[in-house]
Amino acid sequence: MREYNPEPPQKEILDFAYGVLGALPYKISLRSLFYPLLQKGFYETKEDMLKWKKLCAMARNRFYGEWRPWTLEDDTRHIVRDIDYWEMPSIGDYLKTLPEHLARMVIFSIDHFYHQDVYVEIWFESRGMRSQFEYFTKGIPIDKVPLGGDTSIPIVWEVAKGLEEKRDRYGKKIIVLYFGDYDEPGGKIKEKTAERVKRWSEAKFEIEWCGLTEDQVRKYDLPEKPGNPGSYEWESFVVLGDRGHEIAGEIIRDSISKYIDLSIIEKANTETTKEEGKWRKIVREGIQDLVKKNLN
Repeated sequence: MREYNPEPPQKEILDFAYGVLGALPYKISLRSLFYPLLQKGFYETKEDMLKWKKLCAMARNRFYGEWRPWTLEDDTRHIVRDIDYWEMPSIGDYLKTLPEHLARMVIFSIDHFYHQDVYVEIWFESRGMRSQFEYFTKGIPIDKVPLGGDTSIPIVWEVAKGLEEKRDRYGKKIIVLYFGDYDEPGGKIKEKTAERVKRWSEAKFEIEWCGLTEDQVRKYDLPEKPGNPGSYEWESFVVLGDRGHEIAGEIIRDSISKYIDLSIIEKANTETTKEEGKWRKIVREGIQDLVKKNLN
């Protein structure tokens, strides 16, 4: 592979962008990484996104520095794999792995929402920050809905019918925790999405705006959206590096813990882990005996 040596302006952009990534314990999308570059002044308008896309593609394809094809999160496309890890060359090989295969399938999961006071799920405006919400809700089973600027009809329908299922399953109050930009479009996305969901769902629900809020913008001294005075993007936390990462996590976790008792989840996990170990051993040893008997 021919070595890629970008000119000084491009090199500075790529090195700065990778520094932003290095401050995060999760991947973000190409678009989300464009925001700090715009904020820093490397680019002037959102139309420069195409320039950034081409530059970043070159760096990832040609392995510039630490850039690799897998460096960024792709939140729009996923590979469909039909070959399973447990598929083997022959029946005999499969039978050797069968006891462990079946033992690993013993998974006990207690739905903590049966024991919570309310049912809660998260909606967030920026699809590109999906990994961030997954990271900060790790260990907390909770549905997360990435909306984007114009939420698709299939997603709205799925959310609407999903809320009805949750209503019927739990019979509890439904709370939606919403995260989006602090600007006029952000508020319109929230209201428009809620209106569309209500049109197709018989389940009643409340939406709580968790961030960005005016108080959060002032408290954390967040930078304005370039070219839009008085507007602030949720992704502005990325610009702040480690500090921004910690702030975003604090807002997300505090919003969740307001309604969800985390001790209930911890107790359920302890119980299921103990029982899974016990029953996996029983299944593993039982299947091993059956395989031996039927191979003779």
